[in-house]
Amino acid sequence: MIFMRDKRAIIIKIPKWQKISNNLRYVLFQAARLRRKEVRDKGESLFCEDDGSRKSLYDLSPNELKLFRKLQEQGSSIIDLINRSII
Repeated sequence: MIFMRDKRAIIIKIPKWQKISNNLRYVLFQAARLRRKEVRDKGESLFCEDDGSRKSLYDLSPNELKLFRKLQEQGSSIIDLINRSII
């Protein structure tokens, strides 16, 4: 049986369903973690010069800065989706 305790919490009483829910939560978190890592790595690659030195935020071109801000938004949206999930 599934009971709604409040608008966000679902209490699952059946152990088999609890295991399914826990496994789905684990898969969701792992997928989100991997996607966020990809986004973070793309953002970090903007700061690396060809010779191996590191750029500052002020050294980025306007297009690179726009891409960096877009990647930051994507990372934040991934975190928001996880925080809003009821799983």
